[in-house]
Amino acid sequence: MKKIKCTKNSNIVAMLIEEIVASVLARVEDFQLSLRGVIDDFFRKYPNLAQLRSVVTAFSLAVLRRYRELDLIAEYELSVSPEEISAYDRNLIRAFTYEARYRDISLRKIARGLRRAGIEVSLSEVRKLRSADLSEYLKTLPPLEKLAVKYSQPTWVVEYLSKILKEEELVELLDIFNKPSVLWIRVNTLKINVKELKNKLMKRGVIVEEDNDLNDILKVIKGSNRLPHIPEYYQGLFYIQDKASALVAHEIKARKGEVVVDLCSAPGGKATHIVQLSKAYVIGLDISFRRIFSEKKLSKNLSAYHFLDLCISDAKIPPLRKADKVLVDPDCSALGKLGHSPEIRLWIKQEHVEKYSLLQRAILEEAAKLVKKNGEIVYSTCTLTLEENEQNVKAIAEKYDMDFMELEHKIGDSGIDLPSALRLYPHKHGTQGFFIVKLYK
Repeated sequence: MKKIKCTKNSNIVAMLIEEIVASVLARVEDFQLSLRGVIDDFFRKYPNLAQLRSVVTAFSLAVLRRYRELDLIAEYELSVSPEEISAYDRNLIRAFTYEARYRDISLRKIARGLRRAGIEVSLSEVRKLRSADLSEYLKTLPPLEKLAVKYSQPTWVVEYLSKILKEEELVELLDIFNKPSVLWIRVNTLKINVKELKNKLMKRGVIVEEDNDLNDILKVIKGSNRLPHIPEYYQGLFYIQDKASALVAHEIKARKGEVVVDLCSAPGGKATHIVQLSKAYVIGLDISFRRIFSEKKLSKNLSAYHFLDLCISDAKIPPLRKADKVLVDPDCSALGKLGHSPEIRLWIKQEHVEKYSLLQRAILEEAAKLVKKNGEIVYSTCTLTLEENEQNVKAIAEKYDMDFMELEHKIGDSGIDLPSALRLYPHKHGTQGFFIVKLYK
């Protein structure tokens, strides 16, 4: 292996764009943080570099969507084993390898950048990064490993998905994971109607179209990058929320006066949506003070706080009060967000599936005890595994003698051996990968 001795530049102003990207991705990888959150923190700390934000974001996403390909090429051509170097070094090499292959940048400039970072490399080695034939490297790999490298996904994820999807559909899903996700927004009808918001957004250069399934959801066609920066966003006239996520409140079908408990409430998109649709009394629980504080701010901005009480609490210690409806939307392995949040690929492991499924099962147990007789539980996740979805709810339904209910909106595929559930896929439905089911006590 080539000896790597990268030097992290402490002078932020003098840093190369590749070094900034490497710093951002290393923090994302080391601490399992969201890319968006780390980028927010970086430019909050260095506001004088704000003009680089869009470049850093696009560059980081490009590297994440090809990280396994970049690692394989660097391993062959630079004799660098990515597992044996630090996250910063690994992501710096990925950034320069990406530029060598996909950007019209002088090879000498790339070589100088690598050397400046402490990576001793010759011009001929950099030239090989650009000319390397990926297909030759892939020939030696087993079929599913080949797909995993080609689409830059963890091998275990591809192997798992191959068991629940046909080959053609698997390739379509992996391909869409490497393309920009469809962006959806929820119109906050507590403050504005759909037509008025569409007109306001059009004046801002944001083009949207109404959805055929959910009447308060808009699909963003043009100008998505402007959304978090326009007055209508800060005024709480809309909320950026995936269509699949917005489906949940529509399926809860809460009525005014009912008590709805959201056992995993933060960041608050679903709880505030339930209030918006019904003005039911919603109790939102979350174990994190920071997340509850953030949800409180959101509920005020969306004018939903009058019907929403937020509590810092473990979902496994629910309120004493019985509920008409309970929402369980717990943390999960998030395989349905591998396109929307490609950084998940860097750390998600197969053992996380069992860890999350056990936690979800425990929360579902509490939901079953909390809901009234003749009450309902809606369970949803943004993942695609059987253990976290169908297997979990079947076990709870059997243990507590609960029935599955038909969902009103048939906008996804049926669950696997569970026809009353819905599975949504990005390559089919233009949403995040998602699972939703309703149980009746």
